Amino acid sequence: MQEAFVGIFRNLPFRPLAWIVRLLTFPTGLPYHKPSDRLDHAVAGAILQPGEARARLTAGIFLSSDLHEPVARLDQALAAAVASSPIEKTLRQARRAGQIHPGTNEVMVAEAVEIGILTESDAQLVLETQRLRDQVIQVDAFDDLSSRNKEKSQQGETSIRHLGAA
Repeated sequence: MQEAFVGIFRNLPFRPLAWIVRLLTFPTGLPYHKPSDRLDHAVAGAILQPGEARARLTAGIFLSSDLHEPVARLDQALAAAVASSPIEKTLRQARRAGQIHPGTNEVMVAEAVEIGILTESDAQLVLETQRLRDQVIQVDAFDDLSSRNKEKSQQGETSIRHLGAA
């Protein structure tokens, strides 16, 4: 609410009136301040990691184990991302140090395995995490719409044929 008032005061065309109204509304100054970027980062980290904070926020929420459900895929991708995070950090450090050449994730992982930076199981985890990330970010909202339009189109053709036969 404070930010809304500040926005209104900033947009008043008569500046002296804006100052007076702000002084009357907030005589001791603005009581609330936005959180710092450091605090935003800490909160995001707390809810993105499995732990007490995330458990409290998701308590009572139904989480399906059916991977056809988007939330289940998201949860699985999050768990994989947390597990592969140290491995991906090692991969990034190797790329920055020039030990492996920049390229697609698959190429860099294969090269890292060849020179012994990553184990085969680490490589599989990184590639599986990438696959899960790709699944989560895919937007298939129109697939269902497309199939419904085809069904309607086929029904319309059937109706036209039926009318032509009559």
